[in-house]
Amino acid sequence: MTTEHASTPDAVHQSVVEENIKLHELEGPNYLLRHPEQTNYYQMRRLRGLIAETAAALGTSAPKNLDIACGTGYLLLEFLKQGFDCTGVDLSEAMLASLQKILPAQSADRCKLLCQDIFEFMSAHEGAFDVVSIGAALHHFDAYENVVRWACRSVAPGGWLVIAFEPLKQAIDSPVRYRLHRWLAGVDERIYRISRRLRGIEVDLDTSEADYQRKFGGIDPNTVTGLITTEGLEVVRVDKYCTRRYGLMASIANNWIGSQNTFDVIARKARA
Repeated sequence: MTTEHASTPDAVHQSVVEENIKLHELEGPNYLLRHPEQTNYYQMRRLRGLIAETAAALGTSAPKNLDIACGTGYLLLEFLKQGFDCTGVDLSEAMLASLQKILPAQSADRCKLLCQDIFEFMSAHEGAFDVVSIGAALHHFDAYENVVRWACRSVAPGGWLVIAFEPLKQAIDSPVRYRLHRWLAGVDERIYRISRRLRGIEVDLDTSEADYQRKFGGIDPNTVTGLITTEGLEVVRVDKYCTRRYGLMASIANNWIGSQNTFDVIARKARA
């Protein structure tokens, strides 16, 4: 996160890096408790299906996964369960320490965790991984476009790129749907805040600079797919859906209201 940032001034880039490191030092031990929207039953059902689909499409034994900005490993851990040899790279020592504590002992020999600049790592490992994954991370980068480009280059021929759980930048075309969307979000958030308070978990951390792309309303998936195509990968699909803190709320948002605030992109690289 410190070498490729041509689209933003150095001062902005350095500020974003520093704010992310500070935020994740605070969040590290309680990250997934602060973000149940990533691991509730609705989201995990989606995620496990996606990873199983990717593993089946590869059809190889001991495939290799690179999880970019892996954090506390909500993606990486699922790839491990599917038999992947995993490498997780992140700038936050606190997040990696939290992940190390929950790594299953039986999988430890198939997982390497590195506290390193992701661009330095990816530039030294072009075409080295069967699946490159990025989960809930692009929006933390000031120049996320460069992350996408280098992620594509790190995918081996015949391999896959999985971008998951990124904030969707788009307008809601129906005023009624928008009001229902906002009402459900409010209920979801109130329950969340009460439950975290009862568990003694701080929720009012300043994430405005660390969650950099949220300042612009999220990320446009069309920009992401355009970058992927330019790098020579085929976009298999883009999934748009609604995440909520709790699985029941996510189910209501997706199955009844039909609102969207998050997207995944799945792409593959042609075999040599």
